[in-house]
Amino acid sequence: MVEVCVTGLQVFAQIGVHAHERGRTQLLSIDVTVTLDPPDADRLDASIDYQRIADDAEALGRAHINLIETFARRLATSCLAHPAARQVCVSVQKPGALRNGLAGTRVVLTRG
Repeated sequence: MVEVCVTGLQVFAQIGVHAHERGRTQLLSIDVTVTLDPPDADRLDASIDYQRIADDAEALGRAHINLIETFARRLATSCLAHPAARQVCVSVQKPGALRNGLAGTRVVLTRG
């Protein structure tokens, strides 16, 4: 197996359940690990494109989502759609959610 990793991806997203979070964007910090079969060719389409992961995360941030858990699950589902992907782990942290710490979630999806 091969792991393709994107770490520390910074995305501004319309996210949150509270009234003061609506109508504005908030910074999310995202880590993605996609486990896949080793590519059988030295071509990008045989692996996972890092830029596609970043683009998908930015696209998700354009529409309001209440929970970071939902954001993480949707991004993981998008990554798992690649035919070579076997497992996806998406961690999302919302730096501004707590005064004295970081709030976050981690979603792991495995192809059945």
